[in-house]
Parts: sequence; structure tokens; C-alpha cells
Amino acid sequence: MRRPRLLLLTLALLQLLVLFSCHGNQGGDEGDEADIKATETPVTFTRISRGALSQLVSMNARSSFMKKNALKSSVNGYVVRADATQGQWVRAGQTLFVLRTREAQAIGAEAGKLDSTLGFSGTITIKAPQDGFISELFHQTGDYVQDGEALCTIADKNSFVFLLEVPVELGGLVKLNTACTVDLPDGRKIPGEIISMLPTVDSASQTQGYVIRLRGVFNLPENLLAKVQLPRQEAARATILPRAAVLSDEGESSFWVMKLVNDTTAVRVPVTTGMVTGDSIQILSPPLSDSDRILVTGNYGLDDTATVRIKNQ
Repeated sequence: MRRPRLLLLTLALLQLLVLFSCHGNQGGDEGDEADIKATETPVTFTRISRGALSQLVSMNARSSFMKKNALKSSVNGYVVRADATQGQWVRAGQTLFVLRTREAQAIGAEAGKLDSTLGFSGTITIKAPQDGFISELFHQTGDYVQDGEALCTIADKNSFVFLLEVPVELGGLVKLNTACTVDLPDGRKIPGEIISMLPTVDSASQTQGYVIRLRGVFNLPENLLAKVQLPRQEAARATILPRAAVLSDEGESSFWVMKLVNDTTAVRVPVTTGMVTGDSIQILSPPLSDSDRILVTGNYGLDDTATVRIKNQ
């Protein structure tokens, strides 16, 4: 009787040992899976895009009237009436000044003492020779002026342009008869065209002027500073990635991207970069496929052949 009982007890102990062993192995597997998940880096990826890309350089431009006429006195005398004010818009033939000669003033022409039979009143009328703005005013009523002295300056509205100031070393970037955009200080963007080059260089700044004619009529003041952006480099069909996808060393001497080779592994791929504009960067080499998945977040600090977990699959 004792031997069957001992046998049953032994079998029961063996079953308990097997159960404990199974539970222990199951806990070890779960721990291993947790450790693996802990080493995975959560990432998101993007794909390359292809399109036109240009790198721009910003230059200063200043508004100016290319044609200005100085309205001059034709006699030595006095200004008895001035109908001109600075900034006024005038029409061709409009009377702006009335002058009286010094001789007529001396003999009392203002009191009607001159003999009318002489056919001379001593009064001279000065009229605007063209349409435009009075940009400068030099004399008012009561002033004494000499023959040939400027009374005012009339700026021809049709000659309003922007003068683009281009450093001599960047002159090759400017192409005549091409469109451009003038960025005003108030945020407005005005279309224009580069039509000609001035034959002189500023000795202090070593910049050469290019004339930009605006497309449209705008009421803008002279000497207004604006910005014009010209393309330094252009590519019609560039391989483009977001800047966040391209990593570099501290000295920015080498660049690379992290590319997914499967759903859990990312490898480092050295790249050569080109133009950088805004949030886009051009990849010159190696050739990348439209189907390549390039990490855009979670890529910083990853080692080659890093284990990752995709978040945006």
C-alpha cells in the first residue's frame, strides 16, 4: 500500500515542477519582448518629391523718377504769385508761377503806372511743360529770383522706376528683360521687369544700378527702399526632402539620411546636398527612389541599422 501512494505523490510533485517551469519560461518570453520594445525608437517617415527649386538672393532697390524737369525763371524779378506746392500733380500748360520783372516792379507796374501803349506789363507767366509731380519747390510768393534760377522741379510720373542695386560680383545673376517682384516695406508685392542697366558703378558701395519698370500704375514716393529677390541657382527637376530629414555632423561637413530597409530597421545613407530654400533641401546624390522611406522624425542620434517602430504606417 505504501508503494502506490509514494508513486502518486512523486507524480504530483513532478506535475507541480513542470507547471512552475512553464510559468517561468512564459514570464521570460514576455520580459524579452518588453526589452525589445524598449529599444525600438518611434519614427515617422516621408518620401522624396521632385520639382523646380531655386535659391534666391535678396538685393536692395530704391524708387526714383528718371525724368525731372527744372522749371526756371526767364527774368530777373519777383514772384508775385506761386500756384505750386510740393507733391502737387500738375498738367502740361498749367500756370504755376507769375513773375514781375525788376524794372516793372521799380517803376510801379503794380499800381498801373506803365503806359499801356507800350504793350509791356512786366508780368511773366511760367507754365508746366509736362504732366507730373512737383518733387521740389524752391521759391514762394515774394521771393526775388534771377534769370535762369530754378523755381521748382517737376518729376515725370511715367518715368517712375525702381533702381536695383546689384554688387558688381553678382552682376551675372541679372538678366535684362526678365520679370521680377518688388517687395515693399508694407508687405505689398509689385510685379516688374528689369529693362536696362546703368553705365556707372557707385564708388562707395561698388554696386551697379539696374532699372526696374513696374507693371501697372502705383502712387509711390521717391526714395522708397524695397527688396528684390533674384535666383542664384535654379534646378528644373530637383530631388527634394524636408530639412528635418537630413542630418549632419557638428561642422556640417558631412550629411546623411536614415532610410528604412524594412518595417523595423533603418540604415544610414550618406548624401550630397545642393540648394536649401525654406524647409526644403536638394539631394544631389545618391539617386533616391520615389518609393524610398526616409525618416523625418525620431531620426536624430540613430545609429546605423537602428531598430525602429513606425508611427505613421
